[in-house]
Amino acid sequence: MRTRIALISGFLGAGKTTFINKILPAFDPRKGIAIIENEYGDVNVDADLIPSSGVQIKEMNQGCICCSLYGDFVSGLMSLVDSHGPERIIVEPTGVGMLSDILDACHAAAKLWPFDIDMLVTIVDGVNYHFNSGMFGAFFGNQISTASTIVISRIQELSESEKEMVCIDLRKRNPSAMILAAPWNDLSASDFVELCQSVSPPNEYLHPEERNQHDHQLNHQHRHHGLDLIGSWSWQQTDPMPKEEFEERFARSIADDLCGKIVRAKGFIIVGNNERIQFDYVTGKLLVRDFDQETDGRLVFIGNALNRERLLTIWQQESCPHEKL
Repeated sequence: MRTRIALISGFLGAGKTTFINKILPAFDPRKGIAIIENEYGDVNVDADLIPSSGVQIKEMNQGCICCSLYGDFVSGLMSLVDSHGPERIIVEPTGVGMLSDILDACHAAAKLWPFDIDMLVTIVDGVNYHFNSGMFGAFFGNQISTASTIVISRIQELSESEKEMVCIDLRKRNPSAMILAAPWNDLSASDFVELCQSVSPPNEYLHPEERNQHDHQLNHQHRHHGLDLIGSWSWQQTDPMPKEEFEERFARSIADDLCGKIVRAKGFIIVGNNERIQFDYVTGKLLVRDFDQETDGRLVFIGNALNRERLLTIWQQESCPHEKL
């Protein structure tokens, strides 16, 4: 039996997990579905946002599957096949991963088992496209140039001229990819899957056996082609806090230059009476919503030159922090 792999990449906060939830109904759980969730930090948030019924979820934290977790990722693919035998594996890499190297890892695994990569997708945040392109150009560009299908998120928030500018730049970076620039609500799960599968990803090695490790650091400082000091800091909540207090602490973390440059944050906060909220922060915009499932309170910040002592000062009140830089 051949196992199909869908690689769903995209920069921090682009909407990878939302897209996976969008396409999941197109797959038959009776045939086996597994998802590999790769989180650069030591706290995984996205796994709790994916319905677990009929889906096997494997978390891979504390690193990137394109570098420090490369071997673990290949082993993880094989262990899923051995233990669950899914027909479909969906891989969601961390947003700071090199898609070409992750594709390389899948090709390495295909030497051990008949894996077919039938979806090679990069999600691009249309609203923050030019900011991300300018600040994180090298590996942001790698995710775009490697993809067979590029799906633009938040497309409905762009004017026609803004949409055209994004599409023109995407086409320059990747002349052959299919670019999906329609509001996501206009397409069904099956529509997305059929469109993504209509463009065949490469199923051969793109790189020689001796892989370029891109000067990755194993001390949790991520270096991708000149992008230095991308790090993460995580915090585990032990006591409830009012929503207003969370928002006040969060605002202090973002506004305080000594905390570093925070480009992405996400997590769950227990706000009292066993109630929880989920929050997402991407490039200056904070979204907070109620969350009706049981989960631990936790958050993760990702950014440049994060100051863990400063962040700990803001968040430490009767809580158990876990730091990572």
